[in-house]
Amino acid sequence: MTTDPTIAVVDYAAAAIDRTLVILAPVDRVWETITQPDLIAEWFGDSATIDALEPGAGGSITWDDRGTCAILVDEVDEPSVFAFRWGPSDLAVTAQNSTLVRFTLEEMRGGTQLSVVETGFADAYPDHEVMTAELDEHASGWNSRLDELAELLEKQDSQ
Repeated sequence: MTTDPTIAVVDYAAAAIDRTLVILAPVDRVWETITQPDLIAEWFGDSATIDALEPGAGGSITWDDRGTCAILVDEVDEPSVFAFRWGPSDLAVTAQNSTLVRFTLEEMRGGTQLSVVETGFADAYPDHEVMTAELDEHASGWNSRLDELAELLEKQDSQ
């Protein structure tokens, strides 16, 4: 399991979520697992597509029990930064109807420090109660999904 048991922190005033953990796997493996659709489907959704690893590329993440979210790649700086916006699959993803997820990877002795920050909730969910519920739901999701990511990578690297 990850060496850093921190959980996602919700900043309600900034309408943002932040989680940082150390994964006992090399940075190139972490990068691959957060950017390659077939690997994303192993820890984050049931299926995923990304048209290209470049800003402006589209894609989607699908959960069999929750539906599909459209994604729009926002930033790529291999192997240190990957960011995308995600929002309703029936709309073109914009800053007003989506949140921005930014992964930052930093190589460390014995592993990778991964920080995930999700912002944009205030624009995507202008109703305060809805925004608060979405922040809580996404924070819970990042806790479980990032734990799954760490377990997947650490299991693979220990074999």
